[in-house]
Amino acid sequence: MKISFNENKHEYIVNNKVVPCVSDIMQVATCLYYTSDIPARVLELACKKGGAVHKAIEDYLLFEEYEIDPRYQPIFDQFLKWYEEYKPEIIKVEYQMSNGEYAGTCDLICKIDNKIVGIDHKTSSEIHTKMIAIQEAGYDELCDIKIDEWYVLHLTKEKYEFKEINIRPDIWKKCKEIYFYMKNEN
Repeated sequence: MKISFNENKHEYIVNNKVVPCVSDIMQVATCLYYTSDIPARVLELACKKGGAVHKAIEDYLLFEEYEIDPRYQPIFDQFLKWYEEYKPEIIKVEYQMSNGEYAGTCDLICKIDNKIVGIDHKTSSEIHTKMIAIQEAGYDELCDIKIDEWYVLHLTKEKYEFKEINIRPDIWKKCKEIYFYMKNEN
């Protein structure tokens, strides 16, 4: 299966067909957490920060070097602290997955203490565990690697939090049902 991602449009192309991503399918739940009263500039800056940190982590894990805006270096330093403490054995970085119907990208799959672990990096001011439980359930359904445990690695300038997530495949299934029901033209 051929998967590509168009960053400008934030869309996945699987076998030459645009498919929704896990985030698109989660919109029915997302709208309850994230309101439209957040100024566009705030969202833009948050996306820029998250993207820069994700890219630096990816480059560091794949090539052992990275570049990052100095404003975000303290956040990346927290990732380095986590990395030194947990010493993960890297399996996949920014792993794009699809079943042909939808797609998603898991930030990191690694081995820690003989367990295969799926990890999503977050740089937001707070983490929404319920949303991550749905998101990672979507990734779990797509992943061709058996994941033993799912985690969120929440990175801020001051600290990191590495928290296990109890994924919610039941809620993910409902999000998919609603999404595809509403997208069906018939």
